[in-house]
Amino acid sequence: MCVDLTQIKLWDVFSWTISLAALMISILGVALILGGVFAFIEVRRRAEDVARKTSEKVARKTAEEAANIYVQENLQAILQEYVNLMQGTSDVEANQIAEAEADENNQ
Repeated sequence: MCVDLTQIKLWDVFSWTISLAALMISILGVALILGGVFAFIEVRRRAEDVARKTSEKVARKTAEEAANIYVQENLQAILQEYVNLMQGTSDVEANQIAEAEADENNQ
């Protein structure tokens, strides 16, 4: 069962070669599509990570600035309240404060 090489026509070889080339190009196209999908997903994931980290930094900085501004504006009042607290309160005032807090907690 030998193939007679003289029976093979040039068109048959050419057709087979073109088919093989088309198959290789198709495989290459599928590989490029899969690579593109993977690259898109990876770029999107990294962009999300960068956005999350950047937003955390901005949020921390904004919160710190807001806290600093609040402390600077209210520092004298805060210190005065601590001084008043350290000087002590009378028993009557302490009882009134305790009753007010108890009423708030019961509501």
